[in-house]
Amino acid sequence: MRYAPLFLLCLALGCSPVEKTVPPVKPVQMGQDVVEATTEHFDDFKDSAGAHKLQDDGQEEEVIGELNNLVYPYVQVSESEGGGVRLKVLEDDQTPGPDGEAGVLRFAIESISGTIDHFGAVYVGNNDGSEIRIHAWTNGGVRREELDGAVLEFKYKGNGRGYNVRLEPEIEESWPLRADFGAITATDEWQVFTKPISAADNLDAFLEMLNTVKPERFKIVWGQEGPSSNYQAGDTLLIDDIRIVTPGKIETDRD
Repeated sequence: MRYAPLFLLCLALGCSPVEKTVPPVKPVQMGQDVVEATTEHFDDFKDSAGAHKLQDDGQEEEVIGELNNLVYPYVQVSESEGGGVRLKVLEDDQTPGPDGEAGVLRFAIESISGTIDHFGAVYVGNNDGSEIRIHAWTNGGVRREELDGAVLEFKYKGNGRGYNVRLEPEIEESWPLRADFGAITATDEWQVFTKPISAADNLDAFLEMLNTVKPERFKIVWGQEGPSSNYQAGDTLLIDDIRIVTPGKIETDRD
């Protein structure tokens, strides 16, 4: 892990390395059962160091610096109408999050023109091995009611634009298998997104995927909402404190 050298240095100096602190979660109630919630994934971006990725018109990405997270912008330009866009995903080490401490994920449109079919930002997890792996779903056999106690949460801020939020398996052609949470509007005040997976659209396809494909990793997507004419250069989406929670084992009969 990348914290190892820092840990050894801190031992020598008599200090303690800074690590991410996962906030506690409350028990999740499902019907008559109360089960302990498990934080499957958490990221507060406190390890941000200013590295970023650039994407021009769907071409090869340009990486500046060493990214700590598996993040990337994506774009599909309309072949019939033409258009161009330059996107950036930045591990922002200067902007404070809702807790007042620096470190957020920043998605920005640096330039845009014409018609863009699809664009957005994707987060897969941390490069230290902490990708989004939801252990409660690893072996399949997931029931719809178990998704009631599984929650996606993050904090967000922007400049008034809308974005579609999705949880998808980290595989090819993942969009048809998505859990689609619809649109958010990112204002200039920090807001909290928190929804059970069961509140998403396209849930039948998502649940079938969990029990057949059984993906090892997942990704969160913040995508274009509506026509690309809704967006302009300078639009920004800030993300912080991503958390995915699942309930513990449900003590009920599966038959």
